[in-house]
Amino acid sequence: MTSETSLDMSGESVRYEEIFQDGLKIDERFSNVWLTNLPDLEQECELISVASVIGEKVQVGGKVFEVGKETFSDIAQFLVPKKFPKDFPVEKRAGKISRIFLRREFIKRWNRHIESLDAKGCSPPPQQIIVSAASGLGKSVELYMAAVFSRHCRIPLQYIGNAAAWLKNISNISQMVSRYLKMLLFMNANIVDGLPEFISSRYSFLNGAPLKSVIYFAMKEKHLNLAFAIRRVMIGLAPRNMLIVDEHNAFWSEFGRNINRWPDFFQFYTEFEVMKTPYCGVLLAGSQHHQFEDNLRSGYSKVKHYLEPLSFKEFDLWEALPDYPSILRENSDEIVELTGLVPRMIAKMVALANDHPDASFEDLRVEFTAKVYCEMIRKHNDYLDGLRSEEEKSDFDSMLYKLFMDRTKPNITIADGAYISRGLLVVVSRIYLRFYNSVARDILLSSFRERYASEKYLAELAERYRNG
Repeated sequence: MTSETSLDMSGESVRYEEIFQDGLKIDERFSNVWLTNLPDLEQECELISVASVIGEKVQVGGKVFEVGKETFSDIAQFLVPKKFPKDFPVEKRAGKISRIFLRREFIKRWNRHIESLDAKGCSPPPQQIIVSAASGLGKSVELYMAAVFSRHCRIPLQYIGNAAAWLKNISNISQMVSRYLKMLLFMNANIVDGLPEFISSRYSFLNGAPLKSVIYFAMKEKHLNLAFAIRRVMIGLAPRNMLIVDEHNAFWSEFGRNINRWPDFFQFYTEFEVMKTPYCGVLLAGSQHHQFEDNLRSGYSKVKHYLEPLSFKEFDLWEALPDYPSILRENSDEIVELTGLVPRMIAKMVALANDHPDASFEDLRVEFTAKVYCEMIRKHNDYLDGLRSEEEKSDFDSMLYKLFMDRTKPNITIADGAYISRGLLVVVSRIYLRFYNSVARDILLSSFRERYASEKYLAELAERYRNG
């Protein structure tokens, strides 16, 4: 870092290419700026032809392929997160994403990740990061930025922005693997000519061929085992490469809990924590409660990074945007309570105000609360319906009591991951819990009152809030 790091650029608009002024790391003076000019990968998939990446004719393995006018449109669905751009106030313009908020904590995570991949010699630190957070806090946006930044920095990249979309047609494994290979060509289009030639003892007839040609060969021949070999090449590329997977929990949803019964190609996505390569940086995100996170080995908990709601300083920068509705700015305290400073909730409120420019704030508040309540009460009730044993029910009752009655700050141990992932509670400072927003608080308070609605408990609750 230079002395320029002391300059506060918060709230300014900066082209994303400009934040990389000293190699691959980002200067922290760019914390809390609005990034502009980010590529819209979905639109690029529609516009870029495969031939523009690998040539109009591919000759490899004794075969010749005419590439034709094929585009990358069939992989767009799993490069774009399912709720993007709803997580942040993103504007699309002229094929670019014109505005995404760059948080300080993301810069720190990115820089530490790059440093871990630059570790030379023995025993580098783990290169895995699991981005964990309740819905709407920006997991997908963070991974999307990491993918865009990796591509800009010419880091070999595997990026699956929506694993659920990729796994949609699980009956056709060869098609899914073919689309994975096509993703490699698209995400590495600007460096594919500089990648090492393919070398494999098992596929000697392809040795010495350009990697891009071997990828296309595997696509067209639907060669699953060759796809394994190509993936091994990708994660072994030095000095660094990236593997980024969003909606990672979708693998368990589609294939079940017994990973030994998964198709061979996809078992790889359960094994990141023990990968024996110092070069591959892994970024994952999914729900906060799924098989991979629950079964991390001892010592691997440090790879989990919780995203938090906006700070008040960050929220001030959102309010300062010229297109932020004035009616929301005038009712700032109520917005803080309603949204919990969760980016997606703020975006919902902004959209509501823009859709109803003549509405009063009270009307906006009522409509927002009704919509959010419907979503949250469904998640809450689904969880309650899934409680089978008396022990599980007792644990939930205990969580309610500690949330509302304990005089100490509630920490993450009072709630199981399955409930946290419902999005009614948010992890802050890595170990503490708070309500997602006022709607979530009221839902949980209602459950608390149903369970503890005796005069004794209500008197204790009244005293608690009177003194607190």
